[in-house]
Amino acid sequence: MAKDKKAQLSDKRIRFRHPGYSDNMNQNIMLRLYGFDHANGGIDHQTALTICGIIACNTWAGHFREKRDGDKLDLAKDPILMGRDYYYFPDPLESEGEKPYAVFASFTDWMFPHDNLPPTFASVPSASPLSAIGAPSNLAAAVLGRDRTCRISDYGDGLQCAHLCPRNQIKWFDANNMTDYCINQTLVTPYVTDDITNAIALRHDIHDVFDDQKIAFVPRDGEWKIHFFSVTHTLGRKYHSYPTQSLNVDPAFILTRLAWTVFPLARQFFEGGPDRTVKIRTRGDHSVWEEKIIDLSSSEMMKEHPQQKKTSSLKRSAATSADNEASTKRTAIWVSQNADDRELVYGDQTAQFTSRGYRDDRSDVALCWPPTSNRLPPNDGLSDEYKYYDLPHDRTDDRTDDRTDDRTDIFV
Repeated sequence: MAKDKKAQLSDKRIRFRHPGYSDNMNQNIMLRLYGFDHANGGIDHQTALTICGIIACNTWAGHFREKRDGDKLDLAKDPILMGRDYYYFPDPLESEGEKPYAVFASFTDWMFPHDNLPPTFASVPSASPLSAIGAPSNLAAAVLGRDRTCRISDYGDGLQCAHLCPRNQIKWFDANNMTDYCINQTLVTPYVTDDITNAIALRHDIHDVFDDQKIAFVPRDGEWKIHFFSVTHTLGRKYHSYPTQSLNVDPAFILTRLAWTVFPLARQFFEGGPDRTVKIRTRGDHSVWEEKIIDLSSSEMMKEHPQQKKTSSLKRSAATSADNEASTKRTAIWVSQNADDRELVYGDQTAQFTSRGYRDDRSDVALCWPPTSNRLPPNDGLSDEYKYYDLPHDRTDDRTDDRTDDRTDIFV
């Protein structure tokens, strides 16, 4: 369990600049990070390099300079960055006069570095995700059975299952072939993120902060450390820079969580100033992915990546209370019973049912709850090819803000 002593954390923020743009009006600040790693305001040198490397198109051999034309800082001599401003240069250096080095504009654009994890991530030993696991069909039960306690606080009460790559990032997950790091290779959309290598147990209040993109895990001194990216009332002072409990997950998902956490911190870099040189991926001929370097204006950036509203803890609590009322609302799917075409229907074709009747979520199909037979009641004008299933509701599985819906499993 983490120590009870609470350290004072500095509110100093350190600015990391892109040398390819002018210092005028601070238009070259890529991101600002809190200096929580030192009482006087400092951040771990290697952690900062990894974070800037993620944004700068997965460059793991970069370096910092305190001045644009200054000397390269030595990681061994300066393990903690105590200054106010640093310029990040990817190695090898680009020649003078060329376009600014490219960056990823958002997590959606970030391309996972298969076979090219940061060296510090690959060097941390990880326990097997299969340890202490039987064969439960429910992800939450599997994760809580494996971890036993919160991976940050080591508390055993009030535990919830937290995804590293959030469930609302399914498109990114699929586009980057993240199933390569999953144990369960039978998961399909929209449940591909529900693998035990992509989930950990967290105490419910820490889960809230985790999903607010204030916490991630970073490798330091050969182990995983807890890193806070925003000010908190008590959690940061108690747990920042402490070792995690054993993380029985794949390092690929720890890196994914770090990237998902830090990209919002770089948003201001793209919302003002000159056009930015960015790397994107588009579908080419025959739907083959193609990488391109383009210049993106701030207006184009805001159009392509509108800021998403976060679900507040109060709203999540209300949603949780409502979902726990089993008699008031259920989530259901329907399955085609056509012998030639048995089809499972997901997504926006999912309806919410109440005990007082049904709500039609599609113009051509109406549904009802609870299911009473394999065929619809007569005289309702509907096709008889649909069978209805009531789904289990398990709110311990995850939160409303990091998944596409509230279902834990489908039993058909």
